[in-house]
Amino acid sequence: MSVTETRVAIVGGGKASHDFLRMIHGAPRRFGLTVVGVADPVPDSAGLRYAREIGVETITSDYRDLLNRDDVDLIVELTGDRHVSDEITSALPPHVHFVDHYASRFFWDLFYMIEHTTRLRRKSEEQLRTERNRLQNILDSMPFEIQVISTDYKVQLANRTFLENNLLEIEDVVGHYCYDVEMLTRGPCDVSIDGCPHNSSLKAGHAVSTVVSMVDDDGTEHFASVRAAPIRDDQGNVLGVVESTLDITDRMATEGHLKETRERLDQFIDTAPLLIYMTDAARRIRVANRFTLDSLGLDEGQVVGHTMRSLLPEPAASEIQSAERRVLQTGQSAVHKGAMMLQGRDLHYRATLFPVHDDDEVVGLFNMIEDTTELTESERKLALRSAELTETRQLLEGIMDNSRDLIFLADAEGLVISFNKGAEQALGYDSGEVVGKPVSDFCRQPVECTELFELTIADGHAEAYEMPFVRRDGEIVLCNVSLTTIHESPGAENEIIGICRDITTRRRLQDDLVRSDRLAAIGKMAAGVAHEINNPLAVMDSIAGVLSDTLEEEGDRLSDENRELLEKAASRLSNQVKRCSNITHGLLGFTRKSQSSREQVDVQSLLEECLDLLQSEMKGAGVNIERRYSPDLPRIETAPSLLQQILVNLFKNACDAIEETGRGSGVITLSLEMTDGMIAIGVEDDGVGIPSKALDKIFDLFQTTKPVGKGTGLGLAIVHDVVERLGGEIQVRSEEGSWTRFTLFLPRTAPPTD
Repeated sequence: MSVTETRVAIVGGGKASHDFLRMIHGAPRRFGLTVVGVADPVPDSAGLRYAREIGVETITSDYRDLLNRDDVDLIVELTGDRHVSDEITSALPPHVHFVDHYASRFFWDLFYMIEHTTRLRRKSEEQLRTERNRLQNILDSMPFEIQVISTDYKVQLANRTFLENNLLEIEDVVGHYCYDVEMLTRGPCDVSIDGCPHNSSLKAGHAVSTVVSMVDDDGTEHFASVRAAPIRDDQGNVLGVVESTLDITDRMATEGHLKETRERLDQFIDTAPLLIYMTDAARRIRVANRFTLDSLGLDEGQVVGHTMRSLLPEPAASEIQSAERRVLQTGQSAVHKGAMMLQGRDLHYRATLFPVHDDDEVVGLFNMIEDTTELTESERKLALRSAELTETRQLLEGIMDNSRDLIFLADAEGLVISFNKGAEQALGYDSGEVVGKPVSDFCRQPVECTELFELTIADGHAEAYEMPFVRRDGEIVLCNVSLTTIHESPGAENEIIGICRDITTRRRLQDDLVRSDRLAAIGKMAAGVAHEINNPLAVMDSIAGVLSDTLEEEGDRLSDENRELLEKAASRLSNQVKRCSNITHGLLGFTRKSQSSREQVDVQSLLEECLDLLQSEMKGAGVNIERRYSPDLPRIETAPSLLQQILVNLFKNACDAIEETGRGSGVITLSLEMTDGMIAIGVEDDGVGIPSKALDKIFDLFQTTKPVGKGTGLGLAIVHDVVERLGGEIQVRSEEGSWTRFTLFLPRTAPPTD
């Protein structure tokens, strides 16, 4: 314990005691007091609670316990009770001092005043530091260099921009004479009386500005703007100068370029082939270029000070005056087109007017009048050409849309660009489905199509007299194809137009004609051959009969071996004779146009009758029948015997195709429906199918895909012939190894069959 410390005991534990303890405990060195005891009859008073918190040695409910301590130097009474104060005074030991609550209140007020003064001083110092920092931050954020210099030329302050631009630290600047500080932006300081901004500002008593220049080591000239302003106190005394420096090298260069640009602009305006003039707010011409004077045939004195209306002929004069008035009133640019007679020639023009502003006020306008006579004439010709082109395009589109030919446009890669309606109808695709796809995708032989496109690109044109396309439903469309390149413009990629004529029907008619001629010739020959063969066949059949009769009568005389051999020979001879007879009868039937009466026929019932006739053959081949008949089908007028001949032949072929698979079973699917006003009869089997190369010849005479000895090649040829006699059509589709489908189309009324 320090010898200067006074040991204090406090009587009273209320708020005053609490505040007194907090004051002493918060600053013990300042007061030199140490509290050793506190007394109060209320154990939970604020003073006693705080005394326990800070670890006061003696805490009691009887103040007399404090009087009996030898280490107490001072007793402070804070109860405010005179009786307690008198008792303490009467029992106070001689060495102990006493302060009643009046004296302690004075002491507390004095302490509070000192504390308050200290807080105010600290707050003022903090505010001063804050203001200094704020000022420094403001200065540091400015984009130009700032120095604060005293009247004796010593630097008191410099912002961050100054330090960074001049590669300095704060200690290199503050406290030094300004003319000793090396400044890169403005160069060495000019300490002459007339050249120093600091001295000029002090002398003038107000802010001064100047521009200084320097040349760096590379020989480049730099410019800086320096402004110096005096700093005064409240009494107006000058305390120093604040200098701001800004590098204006770029601005000086820009001003130089701007001056040069302005000179070039003035030169352009004076030499431009445009009527250019400027007016004031009253529309009087202030400036006019040389082209304007020459176009009007006037000199400058006859133009400047006049309005354009007084110089131009009507109605152009009024129209331009109206445009000028609108620009001056609205403050917005305007464009005006018109025509006028100027110095004996028709002039089409385009006037562009701009307002001239002074702050927010319109004080005049510029007008540039361009001669558009040639452009107007070109636009007129272009409009005529465009109209002609539009008419031609519409005509071409009409031709394409109404053409039955397949017409398409493709790029050099063979991708479809457009597709006419004829192509849509022929192939069954919408235009939107094919655009962007290769043309070869729709060809039966894509490689041949690709080669034709390559030849077109090379030679500019190529043709293919027969190229098969594939419809959406799988049908083949045979076309005569012509491809030609189109050159839209120089440098543009070639496009190819294709014109494809559907020759499927023509080719079918040609084939039918050739087939008919061939069949007619073959028929004549077959009739003759049949007649010639029938006679030997009759003899052979008689011999076979005689041989059989002889074997029955005299066979017992022969050995078993010879008799068996002769019986087999007779049987074989008889079978072959019958086979040859069937062939000759078929040939004769093919060449003879036998008559057959027409009558109303229920096609579904006729189908079922044909199935009954072949029931045993179908059962032997393991055939199952599936029926897909549309309801309520009408009767048709046709020759039932001929139709039965067709159906039986188709059923037999289907059975044979299933039997050839070797599976021992199969399915024949029969269908009946109305299609485009005709009865469609479908016969489909899941047999061996027909090779694709044989499909085109399936109805030719003596053409067969059956094994040798199984088919004669007459059945389908006869079917085709009979179908045509009934006014119908027969189609075949097949996938080798999987299925075959014959579709027979019959009209509701067949033509005469004679």
